[in-house]
Order: sequence, then structure tokens, then C-alpha cells
Amino acid sequence: MKVKGPVALVTDFDGTASIDDFFWYAINEYLKDSDMKPWHDYIDGKIRHVQALSRIFEKIHVKTEDFHDFIDRFPIEEKFIDTAKLCKQKGIKLFIVSAGADYYIKRILNENIEKYNINLISNPSTYTPEIGLKFIDHDKDYIYYDENLGVSKAKVIKGLKDNGYYCIFAGDGKPDFDACVYADKIFARKTLLEMCQAEGIKTENFNSYNDIYSFIKNLEIE
Repeated sequence: MKVKGPVALVTDFDGTASIDDFFWYAINEYLKDSDMKPWHDYIDGKIRHVQALSRIFEKIHVKTEDFHDFIDRFPIEEKFIDTAKLCKQKGIKLFIVSAGADYYIKRILNENIEKYNINLISNPSTYTPEIGLKFIDHDKDYIYYDENLGVSKAKVIKGLKDNGYYCIFAGDGKPDFDACVYADKIFARKTLLEMCQAEGIKTENFNSYNDIYSFIKNLEIE
């Protein structure tokens, strides 16, 4: 496939670049059913998505080194780092845009963020055993601000489109849907795939990040 450059890959992290969703990964390890009340409050429309995540993650109170060991076991897609490397080789701008916490994403990707020029857009966060994993709100004038999710994937892609980019988007969940309006090529699975199919939005189903890697490898940029 041939496209006119420049090109950007914008990807969700949890359940997309990673195999699991860190939210459920942490809940299964550390929390009880009663700790899920903030999530039910979010579903009922009482609080924002970002508030629900923060209030749940703040219930994690373990030693920092133990929490880091736990994060280090979190599995990412086997071909994601290869895809990041390929993007750098082909001059494709790579964005990870996540409604989760940047604390664990930075820990997981570590030196690969700088090595492969990954642009990480997520919710600022901090961890201590005393306060847990706490989200820090973006200022409302932040260019990618979203009141519900903290960051807007749609705004990231729209900004790239306004600057002439061909945009590839990969996601898996409901928070990813708004971005599909602007993307040129969509890779979707799970809930996002079902939502796109229901709305007649053309997508590519992906079973693993190898599908995205193969598409980018065969992409000819004019």
C-alpha cells in the first residue's frame, strides 16, 4: 500500500500494545470486590473515568519495590517494540495515547521511549506506599485535555491530520472510539471492533501486534 507522508501511528496501550489491561491486572492482584465501588460510580455516571481509576489505584499500598516487580511482570505485545523500531526506521511518528497512568507505562517501556522516539500522552501519576497510585489532573488548557478520560485520543489524531499526517490508529476499548472518526487506517479488537462494526466504520481486526507490524512493514511512503 502506498500513502503520502508524513505518517503517524497512534496506539492505545492497555489491551492494545499490551496483552492485558493494567486495570484488571492490578485489581486481580491487590484489590477486593468492595474496592470496585468507584468503577460502579463511573458506570452510573456519578464520577469521571479518570477519577474512578485514580480512586481504585489509590487503594494499592505495597512496598515500592514490590509494586515495581509487579509492573515488570506485565506482558506487552511481542511485536510492539519491533513495531516501534520499524517506525523509527521508516520515519513514522509513534504515539502511545492512554487514559491510564503514565507511571506504569514509563516503567514498562523504560529506555525504549527515548530509544525509539515514542511520544507518550497519558495521565500524570505518582506512586508511594502511603498514597497508592495517584493520578494528577492535567490543566484544562492542556492541548489534549479530556474531562472524562484525562487525555483525548481524538484530539491527538485530529491535530496530526491538521498537520498533513496519514494516521494509523490501534485500539481495543470504548475510550478509543472517538479517535476512529479521524484516523485513516484503524486496527481494532474487542469492544472497539464491535462498536466500529455497529457504526459501519471500516477497520482491520488484529489478533496481535504482528498484524500492525506487517502493515507498517509493507507500507510505501511517498
